[in-house]
Amino acid sequence: MSQQPPSPQGAGSSQDQVLCPNCRGGNSPAAMHCQWCGVPLRAPVYSPPPGGFPPQAPPAKPQRGRRSPPLVRFIFVVIMLTFCAVLLSAVNYSPASRQGAVAGNSAQGGVPTAVALPGIGGTASVNGWTFKLTKMENRPLIEWSDFGNAFKPSGKFWLLWLDARNDENTSRSLASTITFRLLDDHKAEYKELSDANAFSMSEFARLQHVDALSAGATPRAVQHVITVFDVASDTQPLQLVIENSGLLSGEEVRFNLK
Repeated sequence: MSQQPPSPQGAGSSQDQVLCPNCRGGNSPAAMHCQWCGVPLRAPVYSPPPGGFPPQAPPAKPQRGRRSPPLVRFIFVVIMLTFCAVLLSAVNYSPASRQGAVAGNSAQGGVPTAVALPGIGGTASVNGWTFKLTKMENRPLIEWSDFGNAFKPSGKFWLLWLDARNDENTSRSLASTITFRLLDDHKAEYKELSDANAFSMSEFARLQHVDALSAGATPRAVQHVITVFDVASDTQPLQLVIENSGLLSGEEVRFNLK
């Protein structure tokens, strides 16, 4: 016959016994295992190692991305703007606008050769216009009205006569798309007289029976214009510079005036 654990009441006072959690049999208070079924009566007590637990390092804080100093961001913006300006100039570069630059390598030894600038009777194209220099002369006065109103030069007035053909498909004027400059043999530079006297020079063009620089030109129409420069009296005109007036274009052509 199998042995049955005694009733807790039959084994003495329940205050003096430890009941087995498995068979509910009574056991001595000092017993570690049930005398009836062998199940441990107490969970093992965990003791810390001698000397205690080693100290634990605090958890690492997540690192945030470092923000660039303001000076570094400013330098980056400047570099990007400079790069965009250089790229824009490269896109707008036209070989025809650089006659005075190096044309390429010659067949003998790869020596760069310069292209000769066009002179009187020559043509050049820039910003959708084709120009032909037809004549140049100097005058002591520029009379711009029927009543004898005139400009007097600081040095000497030089007049350059040009034919200009609008090669674009839209109507436009030279004044809104082109800038004229003159260089002398002392390396001085002069602006065209219309820059500061638009109305008076338009009247002068009317009296000369030519087109004003501010007059509109239809597609493929040819205008006959005069550019006027007040040049120092002890110098001679060297080059006429015609350039695209657009911002950062850098496109230009030159005529030899010597």
